[in-house]
Amino acid sequence: MPRRPSPKNLKNPLRLLRALCSEPGQAPITQIRLAQITGIAPDHVRNLENSRRPLNRAQLDKILYSIGAKWDRKRNAWMVNGIPDEPFTYTWFQRYRTLWTNHGRDGADGETHMLCRRLQALLQGVEPLDYNLVFDRIYHALEEIRSELKVGAAKSVFDKTAFKIVFACDPKTGEIESIHRSFYLADDEICRHDNDVFGYLDLTSYSSSRRLSLMDIIFGKVKLLDTVVTDPEHFHEIKEKIRVQEQQPDA
Repeated sequence: MPRRPSPKNLKNPLRLLRALCSEPGQAPITQIRLAQITGIAPDHVRNLENSRRPLNRAQLDKILYSIGAKWDRKRNAWMVNGIPDEPFTYTWFQRYRTLWTNHGRDGADGETHMLCRRLQALLQGVEPLDYNLVFDRIYHALEEIRSELKVGAAKSVFDKTAFKIVFACDPKTGEIESIHRSFYLADDEICRHDNDVFGYLDLTSYSSSRRLSLMDIIFGKVKLLDTVVTDPEHFHEIKEKIRVQEQQPDA
């Protein structure tokens, strides 16, 4: 049998919330279930409920977005988000979860764009010494999410967007001149090459520098040539386009 909570924890915000997310007359949902619904780590749920730490803004936001409940510190009660005087109940929990689940991928394109803009702003704005740290944390966090939620449909893309570390050496001395990540781009599932359009997500208009042309991106200006040579036929096609582009005056 589950251990009874101590009297001082009966009015703990998360204990109250677990009870509100259960059918009337039923035992509160488990801490593990609340963690799954809200995205708060199970250990954090336990510590929060044992009053070892207070709810922080990020955790309150996760609860707000996942089930529509907002903690009112003055009333010591959970209220419905957007309706300050409406107490949060099991009926509201069911209704919000149903509507939120049905939202599904309806706005996936727009939300993907917003996430990409966040990533772009973060990677553009971070201090150079911290760039690789930020990149690695994002990269591995995405993999952890995919693995934890068992998103098998994303496995192919994740496998194809793995990278390897490449050392560029001076051909004469053998001295290492640069180190960078190399990605496999010669795959239509990752980068489509329709006619003359190279298939990166088009976020260049938000770039910290001027808008880059296809040729700038692949050759010279941002030095991504090494990421394209995985397909020799495609490489020579791009190289020819570069040659033609360089012969034309700048617009």
